[in-house]
Amino acid sequence: MKTKKLVIKYIFFSVVATAVNLLCQRLIINENLDINNYIIGVLIGTLAGLIIKYFLDKNFIFYENEKRIKQNIKKFSFYSLNGVLTTIVFWSIETIFYLVFKTTLMREVGAIIGLSLGYSIKYFLDKKYVFNNSEL
Repeated sequence: MKTKKLVIKYIFFSVVATAVNLLCQRLIINENLDINNYIIGVLIGTLAGLIIKYFLDKNFIFYENEKRIKQNIKKFSFYSLNGVLTTIVFWSIETIFYLVFKTTLMREVGAIIGLSLGYSIKYFLDKKYVFNNSEL
């Protein structure tokens, strides 16, 4: 696939996953930014974004057509593990923005910046370690 087309698709899918993540956060946090709502919102948003992004990356970026459940579970596990470092980057930036600015808008700006950085790093990790067409 042409690099430009791949980059555009990857960015679009990252935006979709980010929107799902932030929508889930908003539904849970709902302007009630106590610590419990914040943690639950961030965790559920992250999980929802992860699932959507895995499906999109697997099928439309890396064109992985593995049908066996056991292999898909392994791939999703490695995909999720690759996301641990990038998720820490995302959560840290989002939280710093909230602590500094104390507004929902700036928390979400921090989330968008963190997710953008994380997804950029994650593409190369996934290409090398998850969707490399070798047995895990």
